[in-house]
Amino acid sequence: MRLEKALEGERYFDLVRWGVAKDVMTAYFNAEKDTRIYYQNAVFDTGEEYFPIPVAQYNFSLGKYTQNPGYPAF
Repeated sequence: MRLEKALEGERYFDLVRWGVAKDVMTAYFNAEKDTRIYYQNAVFDTGEEYFPIPVAQYNFSLGKYTQNPGYPAF
């Protein structure tokens, strides 16, 4: 599950880039699950943090890229 708050559209991508997205999102869900019913079963699935690399970009890299986790290989 991906959560965005008002005026924080970039925060999610910062968390992913820093490698702390799972920890921060899990802590948030745990802190809020008793006050918001829709967070009671919320989990952060790893492997869904990144978008797939476009085929054109992969071709430009001349095989230096590998596809992000959770998406089929080229």
